[in-house]
Amino acid sequence: MTISDQLILYVDESGNTGDINENTLSDWHENEQNFFVLGGFAQLPNQNELPKRITQILRDDNKISAKELKSKNLYPNKKRVALQALEMLIEEDCPIFIELTDKVYFLCSQITNIIFWTNFYIEDSMQVIEMQNCADYLYDCLPPELLWAFCQLCNDRNGYLFRSFFNELTEFLLPRNFECFLQLQKLSAFFSSNWEEMCKHSLSDPDFLPSGKQLNSWPHIPSLFSICTRAAKYALDSNIPYIECIHDSLSLPIWNVLTDNMSDFDKISPYHDFFKTEWMGKTDWDLSRTVFKQVNSKESDGIQIADIISGYVFRTWKNFMGNNATQINNIDQSIWELLINKLPQETTASGANFVVPGYHLEAFMTYVLNSTCDY
Repeated sequence: MTISDQLILYVDESGNTGDINENTLSDWHENEQNFFVLGGFAQLPNQNELPKRITQILRDDNKISAKELKSKNLYPNKKRVALQALEMLIEEDCPIFIELTDKVYFLCSQITNIIFWTNFYIEDSMQVIEMQNCADYLYDCLPPELLWAFCQLCNDRNGYLFRSFFNELTEFLLPRNFECFLQLQKLSAFFSSNWEEMCKHSLSDPDFLPSGKQLNSWPHIPSLFSICTRAAKYALDSNIPYIECIHDSLSLPIWNVLTDNMSDFDKISPYHDFFKTEWMGKTDWDLSRTVFKQVNSKESDGIQIADIISGYVFRTWKNFMGNNATQINNIDQSIWELLINKLPQETTASGANFVVPGYHLEAFMTYVLNSTCDY
């Protein structure tokens, strides 16, 4: 494998950990890291000097003396750096990959998977819409007490806690969303109210770091999986045989968890072919053609660019959600027009992917496309 036959993927998180703090109920009201962003770009074959050239231009044009470019030091006073970085990447035809996740919505999506568990392998586009509507509804209406109970259930998996959560969720849904209530009754009937079996099969399996720490409801791993599969599709469509994924020095345990899951997935029967065709499309991510490399961000121009991208997306989305903003300045609008025009498409796989309530995304699109104000 040489620089001429590989896609080099640089990814970095938005500076937060990606986990959900559920130690106490009050955390649901006080946690300020409600969103998680993993983002970056891919360097095409024979572009090995591109990241260094981009960071040098960014430093020279914006009078930045720091040895390491960090998003947290550029926002909000030097947001133009993010715009300039994206413009240069797009000019060089580099694909951009972003995963933005609302952590509470991520939880609600997992609860939705439990509600619709008995229909999970049914190929029905209408059910996908029903599940999206259900996740949106839970995001709006589910009280923090139930979200907290779900996190506790994921940490201490047993039939007793599952029954308690199930009954509370059923009681909540009965007078409010009868369709979801009926789906829960189907789940109970399927397992004949065997709570241990219900807990075992309807909860997604936890992940474990080499230290033994159990990870639950953690968007970092599915975000990395999504970016890697999208990058694999881009490489496949572009006839690039290999991928090198470069992340920061703390990410190797996450990569190991992901690749272990992928290896286990290839052994699953009979649902392997279903997921390969219906859930992963034509991506066919081949782990044997993907190499992972961990680096120190201070020594990687590519990771610094990825940090600028992911950090900017995180901070602007958080600002939008926190301020209920109705206007946007010209720099923000220019940046998001670039990103939105490169949303994931079936033919390209690059762009920004939003794991958020549908109406939040719709409002944000209106915000960045139809409203301007002076910077």
